[in-house]
Amino acid sequence: MEARVLVAYATRYGSTAETARKLAECLERDGVHAEVRPVGEVKELRPYSAVVVAAALYIGKLHKEARHFLAVWHDELSRVPVALLVPGPVEAQEKQFQSAEEQLDRELARVPWLHPVARKVVGGKWDPTKLQFPFNWTLKKIPASDARDWNVVGAWAHELAEKLQTMTH
Repeated sequence: MEARVLVAYATRYGSTAETARKLAECLERDGVHAEVRPVGEVKELRPYSAVVVAAALYIGKLHKEARHFLAVWHDELSRVPVALLVPGPVEAQEKQFQSAEEQLDRELARVPWLHPVARKVVGGKWDPTKLQFPFNWTLKKIPASDARDWNVVGAWAHELAEKLQTMTH
């Protein structure tokens, strides 16, 4: 059976969607059919042999739409391999990545039924020009940054593709 993966993402300002699309592109290069959809547009999981949930951490929690997706699709997600792609730090500093991993551990402890076959915290993006009121007033002085490393996303996609192809054959 060919691996057919849903990359379902939750995004506030679009950068997680970009990361999800990049992941899917890399999976496709490795022979895994990948479809990308916002979590709110997912209508069924039956056609997929695996699901990747892409959702950023915001103040220690996964994006609220991703948490809702996990709750709504709990039964179906319990029957297929699930992986997590988590954009986190907006600066490429090791201590920020370590902190994001710890935050993800705490978040996963709140979802004890979820046992991801793979997970990866990757760099995120901060663009204060996309903020809306009141954050555009309070946070606008924080400079823009982009810690996304497409090579890291590609390498993880390659590892994930190998794992999923093994699991779905």
